[in-house]
Amino acid sequence: MPSLLGSASRVVTPVLQVHLIDSKRSMNVSIFLRQFGDDSTAVVDWLRDGDSSRLSAESLRALLRIIPDPHDVHVLTSYIGQSDRSETTRLAAAERFYVQLISLPKYVIRQVIYVDERPLYRTMS
Repeated sequence: MPSLLGSASRVVTPVLQVHLIDSKRSMNVSIFLRQFGDDSTAVVDWLRDGDSSRLSAESLRALLRIIPDPHDVHVLTSYIGQSDRSETTRLAAAERFYVQLISLPKYVIRQVIYVDERPLYRTMS
């Protein structure tokens, strides 16, 4: 009996994403990342390299508003500590961004400096 699906049939299994932060915060982070084509790695690299020219002052202020709070940091570090590194690929986009962000040394101080340096450059010109 011939198959109704034909020879090109395949079973698609859904990829389950792990959501660890609250939905409102996750949505805000996702909106922020959409400004950059959902490329969280690029944003973290710009912060790591000190390239504040890639982020507008408004984007930097938005980033300060979505910084992970201590509870989120604890939840994410606990999750990473309990699982192997391959499990971080199952994290939702917002959680993956937070994991990358908290891996930066002094990530909050970096962002505050970038926001504060822009007005300084304007007054010096």
